Amino acid sequence: RQTDATEMKWGPFSLDFALELMEHVRGKMLDIKPGDQAALLQTPGKILMPSEKELLQEGERGKQMAGLVRKYGGYESVARRVGLTHSSRP
Repeated sequence: RQTDATEMKWGPFSLDFALELMEHVRGKMLDIKPGDQAALLQTPGKILMPSEKELLQEGERGKQMAGLVRKYGGYESVARRVGLTHSSRP
């Protein structure tokens, strides 16, 4: 039996959170300068999901975002949902 898209269960998620996360990632990418160490965290053709450590370094909003990542299934799940590459780096 083929599964209909309406039968699929993805769990809770927030489009507002996804947009905010992507805006955060975009801002970080725009901050990278040629030869910058942050550029080493990229893989060719892919954009990495920020790690919990990276989010927690962003102050109060970063802490809130880290909490929402956990609420929405963790770093790998959120990365998959928004099209980012997940890395198991700390």
